[in-house]
Amino acid sequence: MTLAEKYPNNAMAFRITADSGRVYQYNAPRYSAYKINFADFRKKIEDLTGKTFSESTTFIIYYNYKDDVCSDWYSNNINSELIKRKKEYHDPFKVYIEKTYPNTVFLVLYEKGITLSDSLQYENEYFFSDKNNNIRENIFRNPTVCGSFSITKYDGTTLIYNGETTADSIAGHLKPEIWNSIFKTQ
Repeated sequence: MTLAEKYPNNAMAFRITADSGRVYQYNAPRYSAYKINFADFRKKIEDLTGKTFSESTTFIIYYNYKDDVCSDWYSNNINSELIKRKKEYHDPFKVYIEKTYPNTVFLVLYEKGITLSDSLQYENEYFFSDKNNNIRENIFRNPTVCGSFSITKYDGTTLIYNGETTADSIAGHLKPEIWNSIFKTQ
C-alpha cells in the first residue's frame, strides 16, 4: 500500500531544514476550504499582474513553491525556454477554463525566490512571480510537492487542492453541484 492510498486525504508537504536537508511528510491536507476578503485578494492579484479584474471574477491559480522537485522541469531559475515548455503544457488548460467558465481567469504563480525570465512577457501573460509572498502567506499555506491549486470566487469562498493534478480537473469543482456541496450555499 502506497502512502497516497494509506492517506488519501493528505498531500506530501516538504520543507528544507539546516540539519536534515529536504524533509517530506505526508501531512498536508489534500483539500482546504475557507473564506477570504475578496476585495483584498483581488487587489493583490491586480498588483502582481498589472491587470484590472471585475468584482465578479473567479480566479483559478496554480501555485509553484520554491525548491519543489516535482518534475524534470524543477528549477528556481525559470529561463525563457522552460517558460515556453511550461506554457505549451498550460495553454490548453487556460483556453479550456476561460472558455468553459465565463469570467474565470487562470493564472500560474511562482513563490518568491523563483526567478522568472521576463523575455516572454506578452499582453495575455499569465505566469507571474509572487514577489512579496502575499498570495503564498494568505492562500497557499502548505507547500506541497507538485504545487497547489486554488479557486477563489467573488464572494471570497476559496478551495485549495494541494499536490499533483491538472487545472481542468480543479476547474471541474466549479460545477454547481460540486461547489455547492463543498460550501453548502443556499
